[in-house]
Amino acid sequence: MAKKTSGKSEKKGENKAAVVGLFAPPQRAASVSQRSDSKSSMTDNPEGLRVGSKYVVVRYVAGGSFGRFYLGKNIVTNEEIGIKLEKQDIEKKQLPFEFRFYKMLDAVDGPRRKGIPRIYFFGPCGPAWNSLVMDLMGPSLENIHDKCGSKFSLKTTILIVNQLLDVFEFFHSKGLIYRDTKPENFMFGRSGTDTYNVVHILDLGLCKEYLDDEGKHIPYVDGKGVTGTVRYMSINNNRGKEQGRRDDMEALGYMFVYFLRGELPWIG
Repeated sequence: MAKKTSGKSEKKGENKAAVVGLFAPPQRAASVSQRSDSKSSMTDNPEGLRVGSKYVVVRYVAGGSFGRFYLGKNIVTNEEIGIKLEKQDIEKKQLPFEFRFYKMLDAVDGPRRKGIPRIYFFGPCGPAWNSLVMDLMGPSLENIHDKCGSKFSLKTTILIVNQLLDVFEFFHSKGLIYRDTKPENFMFGRSGTDTYNVVHILDLGLCKEYLDDEGKHIPYVDGKGVTGTVRYMSINNNRGKEQGRRDDMEALGYMFVYFLRGELPWIG
């Protein structure tokens, strides 16, 4: 469940400069620690492990329901990248599915698509991890929302709405539904890049194809378990009905109201 907002009112006169100031250049990572010869160390702490032929895990950033996120580095270009890791021995693996969905979104091959992070590698990392190497992102919409007093102006909200509607239109055109709308899952590009003001969609662990092998829409099903974050769930999702594109749109609508008001009627 998403965390309760602070309820602070938006500072009067929110302006572009205040928001741009949030995109401070990230701290440079410390030098990569010496890789341990101990297999148990590699299992518990992946920092310093090589990923593929040209990436290395630098340090832990955050953890979530579908793996851990680390700062990484391209040892050829010295560029910082993001690395998502998941234990190989867990029963329900998500990273292979997430990689497959990113491929469907042209994130691995083909021209770069606005709002979709680039994926550079998927494969093993040491003896215990699966890894997904991707663009390193900037702050999430939740980070920005908090810094703006837990409310966005109408103008800021509309700018975000326009971007996310384009992203979801593309998402749905590829036969996918997202099913995990929440501000933490949408991030701006990094400061100093040409995508610093572009909202990207991440964490595809709950995605699902809504078209079958014959291109037909999946059938209506009742009695399903709820999927996603309770605060932004559609009515049908809460009632245990199979989700479709309209449920993504409904969840987005609730999130946009949350951006404007700092709360929703059913949850503060």
